[in-house]
Amino acid sequence: MKNNKLVYKLFIIPISMFFFSYALVPLYDVFCQLTGLNGKIEKANYKSPKTLKPSNYKNLKMEVVIRNNLPDIEFHTLGYTQIIDTNKIHQMDFRVINNSPDNKVIQAVPSISPNEATGFFNKIECFCFNQQLFKPYEQKLFSMIFYLDSKIPNKIKNISMIYTVFDVTNKD
Repeated sequence: MKNNKLVYKLFIIPISMFFFSYALVPLYDVFCQLTGLNGKIEKANYKSPKTLKPSNYKNLKMEVVIRNNLPDIEFHTLGYTQIIDTNKIHQMDFRVINNSPDNKVIQAVPSISPNEATGFFNKIECFCFNQQLFKPYEQKLFSMIFYLDSKIPNKIKNISMIYTVFDVTNKD
C-alpha cells in the first residue's frame, strides 16, 4: 500500500513540475505588470518631427542604468540623466568597448520602470534592436533616438531605462 502511494507521488510530482514550468512565463508577465518591473519596449513607428506636436508642459527626468556583468565589455552612456520633453525627439549616446582579444557579440536588453511608462516611450532607433559584433579591442558609439508621448500620465515624473547586457557570442 505504501509503495502505491510512493509510485503515485513519484508520477504526479514530475508531471506537475512540467506543467508548472510552462505556467511560469505567463506568471512572470503578470508579476512584472503588477510590480512595474521589466517594462518591455517595442520599436516605434517613426513619426516625423512635423507630426509631433511639441508640448513644453511635461518635462520628465530620465535615468539610464546599465547592468553589465561582462568583464571584457565596457558599456557607458554619455549622460546618465536627461530632462526630456514630451513629443520631442531626443537622442542618447552610448560608448561600448571590447577589451578582449576575441570577437564578441553582445545584446543589450532594455526595460523601463515604472511599467506604466512603457506604452508612452517610443524608440525610433536603438542599438538594442540588434546583436552587436565587436572585433578585438574595438570601440563603438551608438545612439538611441526616442520620444515620449505627451499622453503619459501626470503622476509619472521619473523614468528609468535599464539595459542588461548579455554576451551572445557563439562559442562553437
